[in-house]
Amino acid sequence: MPEGTCAWFGFEKDLLRNYVDERTAQPKYYCNGDVQTIIVRYLQCVKLDDIKIDEPWNNDRLKRIRGWATPDRLRRVKLSDNRIYSPRELPAISRCGRFPDIEEKKFEITDGIHRINVAKEIGIDCILAEVEDGIDVHKEDMHLYKKIGEL
Repeated sequence: MPEGTCAWFGFEKDLLRNYVDERTAQPKYYCNGDVQTIIVRYLQCVKLDDIKIDEPWNNDRLKRIRGWATPDRLRRVKLSDNRIYSPRELPAISRCGRFPDIEEKKFEITDGIHRINVAKEIGIDCILAEVEDGIDVHKEDMHLYKKIGEL
């Protein structure tokens, strides 16, 4: 079992395992008694409709971003020596919640409110972002998880 895994927790062939495996090769685990938390980080072009977009707070920053932002630039990163490289930071978004309800939650912006607002202004449907999901599995919910073959 990975470090941070609750003794009662197991998910070898269920929908939760698929969810985690599709997003990261290195999940982080934290046990808090009857709650197992799994943190997954990944890059994704996230639909703006799936992000809770607050008002930007710095008009000068908005103007600077409008100067370089295009749909392509907001949905692309460079590769260099098989590593991701971006001359501008990607927005960071996150969401937390119980599995599988987490998929229905809106993302919250943790960094990049101005880039995301400009993306909305120019009418693109998604923006490339660093995503972090904090997935909570409650011990009392373990009976709800269906094995892949039981769908």
